[in-house]
Amino acid sequence: MTEVKRNGSFELVTPGGTVTAEKVVFATNAYSHFFKGLKRKQVPAGTYMQATEPLTEEQLEPIGWDGYEGVEDARNLIHFYRRTMD
Repeated sequence: MTEVKRNGSFELVTPGGTVTAEKVVFATNAYSHFFKGLKRKQVPAGTYMQATEPLTEEQLEPIGWDGYEGVEDARNLIHFYRRTMD
């Protein structure tokens, strides 16, 4: 992406063409400094990881977690967790 224009919606300009979108997420990781004005509009987010012993089906059944989908507290992206294959 080389440029972002806003005219009610967003217009994202790239070397290969232009994309129009209603919303844009800037997922820049360590490269935010390349976008002028973005510094004052971002919020740092921390992460952590915790592992337990493998849970049994009996432990998982009461909460209804029979798949490997992730779960998130979307109010402020505070908590996110998911099962792993092991």
